[in-house]
Amino acid sequence: MEKHSEDSQDPLLPHSTEESSIQPHSPSSEQRNGRQPIRLWLRANPLLIAIFFLLLYVAIALTVDIAVRFASLPPKQASDSSPTLMRDILRYEDRPEWYPPESPFDLGPSDELDAAWDDLLHAINIKVTGDELDLLGINKTNLVQVNGGYYIGSVGVYHHLHCLNNLRMVVHWDYYESKFAGSPYFDHLGKAHSDHCINALRQAVMCHANTAITTFEWVDEDNQLNGKEQRLDAVTTCAKWDNLDNWARQRILIAGNYTYRPGPFERNKPKNKNIEAGLPVGGQYCRPEIPALENYRNRQATRMEVDTISYFLPGSRGASTYGPIMIRMCELCRTVLCGVRDADAARRQDYPSTRSITLPAAGLAITSKEGEIAFDAPGAGKPCKTWYKVIGNLAESATPPLIALHGGPGSGHDYLEALIDIYEAHGIPLMFYDQIGCGRSTHLQEKRGDESFWTFDLFIKQLDDLIDHLDLRQKGFHILGQSWGGMLGSSYASRRPQGLRRLVLSGAPASMPLYKKACKQRLAELPEDVRTTLQECDRKGDHDSPEFKGAAAVFMKNFVCRLDPIPEPIQRTFKNVREDPTAYNT
Repeated sequence: MEKHSEDSQDPLLPHSTEESSIQPHSPSSEQRNGRQPIRLWLRANPLLIAIFFLLLYVAIALTVDIAVRFASLPPKQASDSSPTLMRDILRYEDRPEWYPPESPFDLGPSDELDAAWDDLLHAINIKVTGDELDLLGINKTNLVQVNGGYYIGSVGVYHHLHCLNNLRMVVHWDYYESKFAGSPYFDHLGKAHSDHCINALRQAVMCHANTAITTFEWVDEDNQLNGKEQRLDAVTTCAKWDNLDNWARQRILIAGNYTYRPGPFERNKPKNKNIEAGLPVGGQYCRPEIPALENYRNRQATRMEVDTISYFLPGSRGASTYGPIMIRMCELCRTVLCGVRDADAARRQDYPSTRSITLPAAGLAITSKEGEIAFDAPGAGKPCKTWYKVIGNLAESATPPLIALHGGPGSGHDYLEALIDIYEAHGIPLMFYDQIGCGRSTHLQEKRGDESFWTFDLFIKQLDDLIDHLDLRQKGFHILGQSWGGMLGSSYASRRPQGLRRLVLSGAPASMPLYKKACKQRLAELPEDVRTTLQECDRKGDHDSPEFKGAAAVFMKNFVCRLDPIPEPIQRTFKNVREDPTAYNT
């Protein structure tokens, strides 16, 4: 067997000799810094590395999702504490800003519509605990409490709906006036409360600003003013009403099921009979009414403020009967001139410019005086005159008179003679006159169709001349404008004439496009043959033919005066327009 030499080495075995020994390995700089163990750990634990990066990805994704959701939420008002109690139920959704009409809220005034609004406002009063008020940071001092220790609360949106409902009934006052006559809430919907509702809604709209962008589209000129119509198809973020309403209904305070606890100031104020007796207090919200006519008839003396205000008679569908309309007009004048509401009077006490005068006792005998004055009508081409009539003694009376502006133009003063009742009851002098072109003033049939002649300036100059002739600038005067007379009165008041104290508007159109639209709606209610005749004659400009006059009489019978026989003053008014429609037709 061959023997290996000493120099031969097994390449698989470590080299070793007696003279040599294993020398320790000199560590590198990486080993000295401790990186080698980390690198070795990373190489040995790939699963842990994967888990680490997965968790990091999830954390980033959740952060981005939360940020996006928060940014998409509608802005919350920091001062609005109500969501604190509704945090778990308040939800929002994106939907079109404008919905198609939904029954029954698209109906006109009716029992069904009233029932829908009553149900909508069912939860206007809710019970709130003392602990909840503490949570909201609300001071409980002098707050109204009911039996059970609860406090009366109301979610803000219900107050806004309540205001809308009251304003809705003001707009349709011709329907609600008789319906709620004698209601215990008779004075609730006066001018001051309506102003409050308008201001509350203004603030709410501005506070919860709707930033949806709407556009406009061209439409038929006959259907919309200036041929443009707003396209309400924008998407906006809305609260889910059912969630909010259901929450409120669970806390509702039903009228008649609770009693008030007397407050600390009750001994200083007239007590509600139910509160004094500890009986249930009814009434979720108040209905509108105007003080009854007889409330003023027994007034022996009243006080009248001398400042300039505008007071509008709530919208009317037209004078359906002579008596009720004239009674309403008289009542309106009394409300403005004689019976300033307590709330309005209290509000105006802060105005140093306001002063008062005492009116004469009621039941005065009627004295009247008629006269004529010269009127220099620009462009008339001939001398003109203004006929007038004064009820009462302007020289002896310290009370500013009421000047009545009749409608038409061209109808004459006759139908306004029912206003004499105001002088009889309160001693307020009255002044009637026939505007130029009608009645007993100068007629100018040769100016028919001359639009450059029949202008607001012409009628305002006639009114100014009459006021100056009667020397009313220092004493002052009030103006009642009915129908066209209201348009004239508004234009006159906008010029801030010296002496004007109050302006009363009765049945005066605020917009001619809306007025024309309403007339078309009334035409649609007439028999087809009458409607066709009126439309055809109007298209041709034929207002003198027997056919037109006959059809117009049907319109007047249905929508202006339904009494049979027609009262004599109104017959004279119709006759004025029929015999000389120059101003009216122009």
